[in-house]
Amino acid sequence: MLLTPERIQAIAWSLTLVLETAGAAALWPAVYTRPLRLRRVVWTVLAVNAVTHPLFWLALRRLAHPGPHAVLIAETIVAAVEAALYAWLLWLSPGRALGLSLTLNLLSWVGGVLFWQRLFATRIVP
Repeated sequence: MLLTPERIQAIAWSLTLVLETAGAAALWPAVYTRPLRLRRVVWTVLAVNAVTHPLFWLALRRLAHPGPHAVLIAETIVAAVEAALYAWLLWLSPGRALGLSLTLNLLSWVGGVLFWQRLFATRIVP
């Protein structure tokens, strides 16, 4: 299977949606102080990521050589935008929204790194 940039983005987006939605569902009792249905939380996380993830990839693909600094800056901007959207859509305080956003982004980043390392791991047979 040839991994084109579009295919890599689709895989990364799918992985992000699964991990961040599951993370929000798991954190739901600890984060949300107002009575919200889990369904609303899940749909909000999906909707927010449907906006921010493609924009993140679009920004990175526009750069000639997106190194680690560019990825860190883009991830920081995404986390801030997602925090603002979570605060607004889920009625969270700014601190809780930022904590949620940072936790979910860290979860998807670590999950993504582990996934891609596993996918491209080479096995040397003696």
